[in-house]
Amino acid sequence: MRKWIILLAAAALLAAALACGESTPEPAPATEPAQAQEVEPTEPPAEPTAIPEPTDTPAASDTPNPTDTPEPTDTPEPTPTEGPPESVIQIPLEMSQDSGGVIIRVTQLSLAPLDAMPSDFLAWVEESDYWAETQTVGGIAIEVENTTDGMISVYPDQGLIVSGNEQRDVALFESDDVGGDFMAGVMKDGAVLFALKRQAPDEVESVRYVVDAPFDEDWNDLGPDYEFLIEVPDSNQ
Repeated sequence: MRKWIILLAAAALLAAALACGESTPEPAPATEPAQAQEVEPTEPPAEPTAIPEPTDTPAASDTPNPTDTPEPTDTPEPTPTEGPPESVIQIPLEMSQDSGGVIIRVTQLSLAPLDAMPSDFLAWVEESDYWAETQTVGGIAIEVENTTDGMISVYPDQGLIVSGNEQRDVALFESDDVGGDFMAGVMKDGAVLFALKRQAPDEVESVRYVVDAPFDEDWNDLGPDYEFLIEVPDSNQ
């Protein structure tokens, strides 16, 4: 047993010696961590562009057929202007008289049968005693001008008519307004009408037209009366 104790002691000494002879290894120097390389961010890949869908090719429009050239229409013939009936006599005139600076000009005489007059005129005179039994409606176209420097009065629309054996007053209400007061320089024009009972238009040989003299504001006559004798040519009788 002592032998075994000695052997154990010897083994312990050997183990201690071995432990002292071994050197403790130095730690390896720490290595610096490698710096991370900066990685530039890459742009995300572009989205693929959408391929446009092909548009429908418009259908070719139909070529319009040429329009037919319209045939020329006949140019209507101008409607002739209606003149007075053949039974109406019209005589152009150039007559004038000056009384105290007031001039009356006679430019036309017209003679017509009563039934040739417009319907509105016939309706107007239907109940008038003046136009009763009338055969001829006469009209005298006149101009009246005051060439004086003052106001005058003259009444051609209240004149007197003599034809054949008839003496008639001018038809005041059916005549134009060609009488009254005239300021200086004023002129009026129109027609005075009259009726003849005993003569048809083609039987009238002459017409005498008489108008009283003009007068001023003091009722003084400025000159003589007017008197026009109108002869009807034989061709109109």
